[in-house]
Amino acid sequence: MFGFLKNVISYEIKDIEAKCLPTPDCFYGGVGEIELEVFSSGNANLECKIKHSGIPDGTDVDVVVGGNNVATFTMQGGRARCQVSYTDGQIIPHAEIGDTAEMEINGQVCYRGVFQRD
Repeated sequence: MFGFLKNVISYEIKDIEAKCLPTPDCFYGGVGEIELEVFSSGNANLECKIKHSGIPDGTDVDVVVGGNNVATFTMQGGRARCQVSYTDGQIIPHAEIGDTAEMEINGQVCYRGVFQRD
């Protein structure tokens, strides 16, 4: 019962976003975005996307926050998107305003951005 009430009266305590642009070594173009929302209940949502990119279909893109791989998604038609929800005590990626977010392909950083208030 307490867990249910905790989730019902939960409020957002952090909403930050990193607009990720291609690095100098990336020739795919496009833009990326990583958004992290953290709630008072201890739950969180992470949304990652790339659009208008020339990354080949089927390519896996790793999302790195705070030096940790927090998600992987697959390109299709020049775009990709993933959403991850963290609940019930799962470890939430740690990020603050000013921290760097990256998207990697085969270990090479292709997109990079800095978290800002959304």
